[in-house]
Amino acid sequence: MLLVAMVPANASAEDTAVLRPRQVATAPPADGQAAARARWFTLWAGQKRVNRLSGWTTPSRKSKRRVLQAIVKCSSGSTVGTWLYHKVGGNWRLKKVNGPRACNGRPIYTRISDAKVGRSYRLFIGVKRTQTVKAGLQNYG
Repeated sequence: MLLVAMVPANASAEDTAVLRPRQVATAPPADGQAAARARWFTLWAGQKRVNRLSGWTTPSRKSKRRVLQAIVKCSSGSTVGTWLYHKVGGNWRLKKVNGPRACNGRPIYTRISDAKVGRSYRLFIGVKRTQTVKAGLQNYG
């Protein structure tokens, strides 16, 4: 909705100041507020030459927040699949599958938003042919 006010031609600057929108100055956030912003932080990151027969099981890490993502990056022109597991009791159970995806140099994300804080998670990476793969686990919060 646009409001138009009719202003006389002989109106002064003080008269028209009421009709202009007010400029509100905002102060930069204090150091404590800037540190409290949500961001991605890395739980684990690494790279390995992965054999197509055995794949790669990453080390397990405990989630510190509810949102967890696994990032896999490869550039061989082949395909890669990711399986995200979580530990329930003494057993590893499948949580999410992502793949097969093309290895074109772009990151492949596998994200869950219902991760349990304190529960262990790990990633299994399977490839179609032997190649070097970079991977990592991250939390958001």
